[in-house]
Amino acid sequence: MGNTTFSGPVKSLAGFNPSGYNNEVNVADATATLSLTDADHGGRIVVIQDADIAITLPSIVTTEPSDKTDPNQTCTLGLTFKIYFSVAASGATVTTASADNYVGALNILKETAGANTSFFADGDDDIITLDGTTKGGLEGSCLEFVCTTDGWLCSGSALLGSGTLASPFSAA
Repeated sequence: MGNTTFSGPVKSLAGFNPSGYNNEVNVADATATLSLTDADHGGRIVVIQDADIAITLPSIVTTEPSDKTDPNQTCTLGLTFKIYFSVAASGATVTTASADNYVGALNILKETAGANTSFFADGDDDIITLDGTTKGGLEGSCLEFVCTTDGWLCSGSALLGSGTLASPFSAA
């Protein structure tokens, strides 16, 4: 089955169950850079196998289309990316495009009870750096991004870290 477009709400009484081979996109070692796109990565789990990868989110487009049912509209509101690190990051970054910023918070979890810390984006942050220790990014770390009019919302994120935890957020 190819792409299907709906122009109104879709209701499922038994839930949606995305599964199958094409729901996971593997990014192999030594890729160095990855520009996420709606067509190739949107709504899928992006499995990172490169400790030093530089990932870029697409530009946020909030332009209201003249035909809101047009499947080819450029508006990106609601676009979602899930990024999973199957290797420990040692210098991986996730950067927003153009003038976009992060909103929301990231949680860094440690094995030590009560040692978890949340870090909040301050409105100017456009880079997330994972170092595999204090800024998160140990193997098994997961990031989720949702495109909003306010910026890229960090949602449902669980970074795994160690040591004295520090904010992964920064501004260029």
